[in-house]
Amino acid sequence: MSCREALISALLLGTTLVVDRYAYSGVSYSAAKGVPGMDIEWCRNPDIGLPAPDLVVYLRVTNAVAAARSGFGEERYEKAEFQDKVRGVWRERLAVCELCICSRLWMWDMTE
Repeated sequence: MSCREALISALLLGTTLVVDRYAYSGVSYSAAKGVPGMDIEWCRNPDIGLPAPDLVVYLRVTNAVAAARSGFGEERYEKAEFQDKVRGVWRERLAVCELCICSRLWMWDMTE
């Protein structure tokens, strides 16, 4: 069974799914790499056919807040410069609603 089929099966059974780093996160991280040819549309292709989320929660934090998290920096993308690029992709895409295919988007600004 594919991941898509497993998600749909669980949803049809009435299961509530809380998924960390679903489609939008992957698109943002991939596009932030700045690799020629990896534009937003190209980065969204692997997610075509996945169920659209009912809700996306975006927590905006400063690099200092993120760095205070236990284990921060152990993953290759947990570097301040790259995180700034990812935030830039989110900000740019959300401004034109290119990532907003869900019915609701909640943003918490934890930078203040």
